Amino acid sequence: MVVLRNGPKPPGPPGWRGLLSIPEGARSLVVILPGGASGSRDDLSEGIARACRQRGIATFRFPARFGPSDAGWPVDQDRAGRRIADVLDWTVAHRSTRDLAKGLSAAGSGVAAAVIAAAVRSDQVAGLVFHAGRPDHALDCLSELEAATLFVVGSEDRHLIEVNRVAYRQLHCVRRFEILPGLSRTLEGPGAIDSVAALSASWFESHLHGGHAA
Repeated sequence: MVVLRNGPKPPGPPGWRGLLSIPEGARSLVVILPGGASGSRDDLSEGIARACRQRGIATFRFPARFGPSDAGWPVDQDRAGRRIADVLDWTVAHRSTRDLAKGLSAAGSGVAAAVIAAAVRSDQVAGLVFHAGRPDHALDCLSELEAATLFVVGSEDRHLIEVNRVAYRQLHCVRRFEILPGLSRTLEGPGAIDSVAALSASWFESHLHGGHAA
């Protein structure tokens, strides 16, 4: 059984619209962040949420536009990171999610902000997945990450591979680097969403089930 909560008073900090889905018996929760206004990014987020739930992992998913009212994703990464930290604090305080091990999934422009949030809330985050983003935009925070971290990039964007490798080398935690053949910067291609979603959900299943709860 999956419990879905959404509507005029959605879960999360006041005024923020998100969809919280909790499979029966869930022991972990993945907060899925938007990667910009691209429809393909939103499709990827939905695919990851579905794959996680199939593995018994709760999800808290935000649409491409994320924040109070209709305000979009903050351009300033520090501000965006603080918003994500606020979301994590809410999941720790809320009765239905406080005992679940926490993970963050981020794509595109959301990756650097997720790095910042995971660094300042390292005691709350046990797993991270970064999809084709720019973690190097939060370079100073990378060495502070403690959560098991998966980098996913497409083989067709050599520049993005290199900047993610730079970020990867800054980490001292459990980490893995995946290059997916034939995929572009936005990880688009035949069957790409299902492949990326399954890879991400498997990572969270391995590192949150048996990881720590806040």
